[in-house]
Amino acid sequence: MLAPGDWLPPATAQTYPAGYQFETETDLLLLYDVRAGEYVIPEAGRYEVRVRIQGFEGQNLASYRPFVLKSNTVELPVGPVPDDMRFALSRWTWPWQASLVIGSKDGFAAILSVVPDSSYAQYARYALSQCPNVPIAEQITYLKQSVERILPSQIADLALLQLGELLRQQQDYEGSRSYTQRVLALSRAPKGSHRRAAELLARVAREDKQ
Repeated sequence: MLAPGDWLPPATAQTYPAGYQFETETDLLLLYDVRAGEYVIPEAGRYEVRVRIQGFEGQNLASYRPFVLKSNTVELPVGPVPDDMRFALSRWTWPWQASLVIGSKDGFAAILSVVPDSSYAQYARYALSQCPNVPIAEQITYLKQSVERILPSQIADLALLQLGELLRQQQDYEGSRSYTQRVLALSRAPKGSHRRAAELLARVAREDKQ
């Protein structure tokens, strides 16, 4: 989800030389087309994916003009949902995934109960740690269960940072330091997460000396 500010051009322009190339990695969440009223990938098959990016060009805010870049087309093969994943998928799709927003834990708890070793369960554990009114002890338990398994890259840094902060609040400085240091080892984590980890480690070091 993009905040309103994400659609605005930058306050100051940056000049790029002719032939400038920029490469980055990102995870794309292909889920539900609200306008069409259907899932983006409703069934197994081969799909073509193309990315469309809107940018701005100009010397300053007053002269900025939008432009559109389109990527090359990539063919995406999608296999059928494995039998052991069908239950988790049924609980993750609408309206269950909206339960995170409204604070209901039933859908996520059902995933953990029936298919605790599925890839969906990793997201469910993290989602449960974010639900309102979950005691800190339960948050820590869900997060520890997540980080002790192979974490999806989309939530690895977030889960480790949250766990490190919660343990700091509980004055478990050794545990906080251990989990937070793992963020720095994540090569795909955003620079902002690396910065937050460094700041948290510095705070832990200060508090641990008191």
